[in-house]
Amino acid sequence: MKKKLLLSVICVMLMSLGIVMSGCGSGETYDAGNVSCAVPDGWKVFTSEELFNSSTGDSDEDSASDEDSEDPNSIYIYKDAKETTDILKSNGITILYSDDKTMGSIDDMKSFYEKVKDQDPLKLDNYEWKCFTGQQFDGDFEYAVLEAIDGDASIQVNVILKNGDKTISLDDKDVKEIIESIKITGSGDEAE
Repeated sequence: MKKKLLLSVICVMLMSLGIVMSGCGSGETYDAGNVSCAVPDGWKVFTSEELFNSSTGDSDEDSASDEDSEDPNSIYIYKDAKETTDILKSNGITILYSDDKTMGSIDDMKSFYEKVKDQDPLKLDNYEWKCFTGQQFDGDFEYAVLEAIDGDASIQVNVILKNGDKTISLDDKDVKEIIESIKITGSGDEAE
């Protein structure tokens, strides 16, 4: 009991000092640089640095510093994942930002999926999202792919709705919180 209390006090102190790791996931906001979103309890952000080093086996000494190698246009957030290897069996959301329309439309992505179904636009407080759903690997994975356009900028969101026997929905409170909180925070500038 005393150990948990001590750990809680230490966490509060670190958070108040602003020394919070990007992947903590405790109801905070994660800002990649050009795009941000809420990180509800039970969800964790994995940086591109963590994902790519994890998959390539690079050590920290061999890779560039976090500031130099982080992608300010991408957020990778997973439910109930604690380590990078957990993402293979977790539901997740990938958020991609582009300010020059080089990403292409989500219509171009439909060929990567089976059983594609166009969905009604998802109207949230932040944007109106064009949306389709699709499957991969004979239905073992189901996705919702969303896109919002803001002037020349576009935001694409890929939600893993089903990963094996784990499922989430666009109507789930935490999923909706993440999508509804997505904001463009800068175009190479510091966050507003």
